[in-house]
Amino acid sequence: MDEVIFKDYSDQILKATKKQINALLESWGMQGEKFAKEEVPTDTSRLKNSITHTVEDNFAVIGTNVEYAPYVEDNDKAKHENGNAHFMRNAVTQHNDEYKQKAEMILGEIK
Repeated sequence: MDEVIFKDYSDQILKATKKQINALLESWGMQGEKFAKEEVPTDTSRLKNSITHTVEDNFAVIGTNVEYAPYVEDNDKAKHENGNAHFMRNAVTQHNDEYKQKAEMILGEIK
């Protein structure tokens, strides 16, 4: 598995208000949902349409309740005519610049 490196935003988040934090988490959740839907393999669009997000316990959670989603997410060997395996992981790890831009819009400039 590729190493995932995240920038530490804890100083900015600690200074932010609860309203700002919730706005940021909701924004990140919406972005992650969008990125996952753009990359998910589709046949009937059931899996794509099931991807959603929620904000709970200071986390943005992106997911689906479709029972075969883990197989599609984790199966590198599957031949997808469109989309990619790891669509959820990629939605979180492959868009750091976009997430940073949202954070800066809501929390202010991040150094």
